[in-house]
Amino acid sequence: MAMVGVDSGSLQYRRTHSSNHFTCPESWRLLGAVLHSLNEPAEHVLEQVPTAKHLGLNLHEQLSWNFHTDVTAKKADRTRAFIARNIHSCPKKVKAACYTTLVRPIMEYATTAWAPHTVQNCHKLQQVQRRTARFACHRYDRTASVTAMMNNLKWESLETRRNNQRLTMFYRMQHNMVSFTPADHLVPIQRSYSRRSGHDEMYQVPYARTKVYKYSFFPATVHMWNSVYNRHRLT
Repeated sequence: MAMVGVDSGSLQYRRTHSSNHFTCPESWRLLGAVLHSLNEPAEHVLEQVPTAKHLGLNLHEQLSWNFHTDVTAKKADRTRAFIARNIHSCPKKVKAACYTTLVRPIMEYATTAWAPHTVQNCHKLQQVQRRTARFACHRYDRTASVTAMMNNLKWESLETRRNNQRLTMFYRMQHNMVSFTPADHLVPIQRSYSRRSGHDEMYQVPYARTKVYKYSFFPATVHMWNSVYNRHRLT
């Protein structure tokens, strides 16, 4: 946008004898110059980028979460390495608490919206937890079972935790605990009044032509929600 320079000396103010108002002979010409500058083409063009960060999430032009997963895994692993350098002599309980407080929240931030679904992306995040389990238990030999270490630490897999978080959010939506209801976006297919079912309705899984939408919140969560319903009904 062009800048208009104004010299205060060029504005000739004149006070009339009949009123206390000031008049400016150059004011209208100045206003016209400003309005003309607003209509000029912008000199700065916004840069087109493949990714952009919004509300803590790295959005990609192809709606892929590969880049965000890479950034998140690297950030979490840097935090894990920092902790390992500074509390390596602390007991297991302290190491585990540092992981659940400082590292895991990085990987679980807003996962109800962006939860990874590919094996490669899930593996990148899970590897951070597995490295931390070795550090917490102080067992680095190749024959040691990392799964046993995580069981001993009572750490669920990150994929299990992400699924539980999505189901929890869906439950909160259905019971009006958040300002968003699934009834506005989904079609119920069956109603149950069984107290053992844990929830009242099953929903049609939205049809998805692309993997991007198929693994987004509603299609993926509704599929899990209906599975939980059927499992409770059969027990």
